[in-house]
Amino acid sequence: GASGAVWLIEEGGDIRPLVSGLHSAPTPSLSRDGERVALTFRDDDGLFHLEEYRLKTGEAKRLTTTSWWMNHAHFSPHDESWIGYCHEGPCEEVMDRVWGFHAQDAPQGRCLLDQSVSGQPLSIGHERWSFHDCSVFAVAYGVSPGEPRGIYEIFTDGRPARLVSQ
Repeated sequence: GASGAVWLIEEGGDIRPLVSGLHSAPTPSLSRDGERVALTFRDDDGLFHLEEYRLKTGEAKRLTTTSWWMNHAHFSPHDESWIGYCHEGPCEEVMDRVWGFHAQDAPQGRCLLDQSVSGQPLSIGHERWSFHDCSVFAVAYGVSPGEPRGIYEIFTDGRPARLVSQ
């Protein structure tokens, strides 16, 4: 994504925008088969949207909308029916950082981690979906009032988050 657009460069040299006119430069996530792109952006209405685009047809599908800064959309490599995204902002202030969308299990999007699990808040960021499970890895930063700090695995199925490395 650049200049408020997502550009397609096709075999043979054709270059065309898949979507343009966005207020920010989105960071698109390409599905494994190369047929879909997921991205988040802020629209004219001031709201943030998660959308999925079909590359062959250009068809856009709005998946969910928030009033807060939605960012970092990416397909789960383990199960691409899950699309992760985050509530962007200062890690000391945003207490619902890690989110996921799934058409059946989280059709409005769902926060995947209660960041106050230890009684004191964990300041979380750098989320990335895992390859081995329907889970997300994220860092609880050293500025966190809560402990333990370190790398956590966060699950979509309700299992409690587990500390991977302190």
